[in-house]
Amino acid sequence: MALFGIGIVRWSRAQPVSLQIGADMLTLRNRAGTKLAEGPVAACGQWSGHLLMLTLAAGGSRSRPFLIAADMLDADAFRRLAVPGRRGARAAL
Repeated sequence: MALFGIGIVRWSRAQPVSLQIGADMLTLRNRAGTKLAEGPVAACGQWSGHLLMLTLAAGGSRSRPFLIAADMLDADAFRRLAVPGRRGARAAL
């Protein structure tokens, strides 16, 4: 059981907590400030106004999908993130 708890703590510390929006790319960072992923949006999925899934195309390495729940952001910030996400995904096709 202790190993399970340690695993959960390590997993939660590795999750992105910061999202930086650039002109044509996004950057994800963990609690320590370490860059987890950076790149343009390669795919985007939106479920109504509740959930947004973005996939970053990291050059040379595997792509990194992440979910953003609408209640994590105010409505305007969620919308501002969804629009470039859809545009970036369309450009990657």
